[in-house]
Amino acid sequence: MTAETDRPSNDRATMDGYAFAAADEGPLEIVEQRVFPETEPPTIEVGQAIEIATGAPLPGGADTVCKREDATVDDGRLARPELEAGAQVDVIPTTVFE
Repeated sequence: MTAETDRPSNDRATMDGYAFAAADEGPLEIVEQRVFPETEPPTIEVGQAIEIATGAPLPGGADTVCKREDATVDDGRLARPELEAGAQVDVIPTTVFE
């Protein structure tokens, strides 16, 4: 059986936290917008992070999620956590059931 389209169609956050690009250096500016499962994800720029909920589509420009409980935020900036690209992300189409 082959699907005509990916469902879900985006990579998704597996934890509440902050989405950002793993290649970015910190600290990262936290943008004011938030991403929820039912919202259309924005695109973030280099050096930015965005608050994200579990199950929410990953914003453009982001490839990693730092869990909320592991995040260090000071004055609207996220200290750059030591995470590899893809941390806390369900990458499409890696979740496959046979």
